[in-house]
Amino acid sequence: MVGLVLVSHSRPLADALLPFLRDMSGEAVRIKIAAGTGDPDAEYGTDATAIASAIEAADDGDGVVVLLDVGSAVLSADTALEFIDPDLRKRTRLVDAPFVEGAISAGVTASGGGSLDQVVRDARAALDQKRQAVPGDTASTSTVTSERGTDPGVWDATTTVEVINDHGLHARPAARFVRLALEYAGSSEGATIQVRDLTNGNGPVDATSQSTVTTLGAVRGHRLQIDATGENASDIVERLASLVASGFEDDGEMPGESTDGTPPMSSATGAAPDQRDDSAYSDAQMRQALRGIAVQPGAVVAPAYVHQAAMPDIPNETTDDPEATWDRLSAVLDHVREQMDDQRSRLIDTGHTDAADILGAQQLLLADPALRDRVRSNVFDDRYAAPRAWMNGVEAVIDAYASADDAYLSERADDVRDVAVRVLHVLVDVPQEPIRGPDAPHVLISRRFRPSEIPELDGENVQGVVCAEGNATSHSAILLRGRGIPAVFDAGPDLLTVANGDDIAMDALQGLVWVDPEDDVRHAVETVRREHAEADRRARAAAHDPATTNSGTEISVGANVSGPDDAQEASENGADGIGLLRTEFLFQDRTDPPDEDEQVSLLDRICTAVTPGTVTVRTLDVGGDKPLRYLPMPEEANPALGLRGIRALLRQPDLLRQQLCAVLRVADRHSVRLMVPMVATLEEIHKTRTLLEEARDQIRRLGGNGDVPLPLGTMIETPAAALTARVMAGELDFFSIGTNDLTQYTMAADREHGDLAALTDALQPAVLRLIHATATAAREASIPVSVCGEIAADRLAIPILVGLGIRSLSVLPNRVPAVKETVRSLNDAECADLADEVLEASSAADVRRRVREILPKESA
Repeated sequence: MVGLVLVSHSRPLADALLPFLRDMSGEAVRIKIAAGTGDPDAEYGTDATAIASAIEAADDGDGVVVLLDVGSAVLSADTALEFIDPDLRKRTRLVDAPFVEGAISAGVTASGGGSLDQVVRDARAALDQKRQAVPGDTASTSTVTSERGTDPGVWDATTTVEVINDHGLHARPAARFVRLALEYAGSSEGATIQVRDLTNGNGPVDATSQSTVTTLGAVRGHRLQIDATGENASDIVERLASLVASGFEDDGEMPGESTDGTPPMSSATGAAPDQRDDSAYSDAQMRQALRGIAVQPGAVVAPAYVHQAAMPDIPNETTDDPEATWDRLSAVLDHVREQMDDQRSRLIDTGHTDAADILGAQQLLLADPALRDRVRSNVFDDRYAAPRAWMNGVEAVIDAYASADDAYLSERADDVRDVAVRVLHVLVDVPQEPIRGPDAPHVLISRRFRPSEIPELDGENVQGVVCAEGNATSHSAILLRGRGIPAVFDAGPDLLTVANGDDIAMDALQGLVWVDPEDDVRHAVETVRREHAEADRRARAAAHDPATTNSGTEISVGANVSGPDDAQEASENGADGIGLLRTEFLFQDRTDPPDEDEQVSLLDRICTAVTPGTVTVRTLDVGGDKPLRYLPMPEEANPALGLRGIRALLRQPDLLRQQLCAVLRVADRHSVRLMVPMVATLEEIHKTRTLLEEARDQIRRLGGNGDVPLPLGTMIETPAAALTARVMAGELDFFSIGTNDLTQYTMAADREHGDLAALTDALQPAVLRLIHATATAAREASIPVSVCGEIAADRLAIPILVGLGIRSLSVLPNRVPAVKETVRSLNDAECADLADEVLEASSAADVRRRVREILPKESA
């Protein structure tokens, strides 16, 4: 009889389910529980060894079905499979079924003598039964198929996928989704693609329409269904689903937000908002302030300049020649698109890549088929002249955004309004005037700003921005953070009574604004401003100096970069080279792989930007949450534990060999190191060395320098690599610890899972012990070791890392000055004592508490 194993993060949950399950299935079925951690299973979590023991106990020869409560339990269960007998492993199934309903269905089928496949089938079908019982819920659980009939006689392929990124299908992710859909639609005759939100019931909508895709209201945790017809329909639904499942690759962090769980940085010093409180101001001063949302920290006292956006009059005219009107309107839309193209190129050239991305998302609206159809109908059916036809059509889209239940989505109305106004100015032939404040320092006041206005602001004289409306997730807020302009949004309607020249005091770190402040308020804000300015000045002035502890130990602080612009920023911020070059991002939008010369050219630009610093080039890190369009990966049940990093690349030896040739050629004139990602075994290193030697031979045959020195190292991001670091150190030239993945795999907790944030803290004692083991192995083998994960920029982690023997850190380019400044405040002996202490801590929270107790307040 098939046995069952219940894997849960909660022992009480699994224990409570068992009696009900026994009532349904009887006593004959072997049912074992592996739930909770600690003693006695009182803590939330899962244990791979306990799961392995439960599988062995549940098996009587007919096989075992494993039910799991949340996604991270899969990591533990997959690991458990490595601990059991190979024959048992073959007849063990991890099932993606609902925990309660799946267990009941599986138990009933098993008790009736069902086969292993039948038990798995019925466990998975349990969710369909529940859906059919819930009124109005017709969500499909179908998977990708090339057979016609998923939606009778209509769709050639269909799939479902969960949205995992924080803000769902907002403008930029939707833009990537739509671009990919458009690429397919344009290359496949008669192709149709639609998408619907199964969670909120919205849709289906045209997947090639930016406006309709975004207004689905799909947020994190919602499930989408993607359908397609036409040639290669299966391929496009898989690619779109992969894009969604990846969290849209690099969309997780907004400029100015940290990714390490700490609040946004207030300056190059790294001071965080939670480090200040209202104690800088008296109760009376606080009562005088307007309170808004902190967007970008900074303290300012300056006169106000009130910006009142002028909207052109819309003539209420009709047309007698709709064909000509439509032709003119279409030409204007194309013209504005070209203007935005030029502006986007200028933004990219000047390093404003975030602004360029937002502008690119807005551009898609001008080619949006649903929007154009609506406007065209206004021309041909209602006979409106071009301005009225355009605005009536676009206002329907604005209303759809503004009325969205999700606050983040409602902010996207600003983007549509921004594009609408651009076009309207051209249609009525009224030039769009930029914001021109006084040629002197001032605080810019407005109801709200359009995103396109932010890049044009006078960064020298605009000391701060205050808006009566808006929130911190708007694109205007993102762009202000990117420009580093102190800003407060949603200060309220009283702000609109401000007149030009009124004095404004603002502490944007706390979202406080004073109009015509008293002298004591001015003094208090000026004091805060001086503190910020001094800390920022101190860090930036010393950015190009070595980061040396007060005991005299130098710590190298490099940068993690994804392209030439990042490398230039790293150089300007004083980075001691590049500790991690993510080569998978260099050509991520291409459908064909770059040739060797293209790679050499781009690598050369990056190395030149940081000369004489060393550049650590990581080979392509693909798979899992990092798909590449020119290197499609097979669909996997658990990509995080599948073909990732070097495992995937060794299956593409020609592609890897070509990249190695490019790196060797660049190493002939720059200081370069080669780093291999996601290594778990020494065999993977040996295979990489073999391909590297083949690349050297190829260069020699072509008359190049195949003997150029190229240190070879590995990322330590799997527990296996950390636990065998002593062996690996004997065959490698350096280590770099990737704490993001190392934490995820060590703690068996998905770093994207909001409920498991505490487990994915890299200061978990188990992770620190693996870092310690790796650092010790590197020291014994006399090879350097660095840390390039998010923990390297965490102010509370840096003293621990230094105490563990780490002498090289690699962080985001704009964090370099702050990290260097933190290092300079440290004492080697105190760090070593701290490291010894926290290795015995009980949790990450305990670690952080102990660090705060010994660090100076300004460092903690």
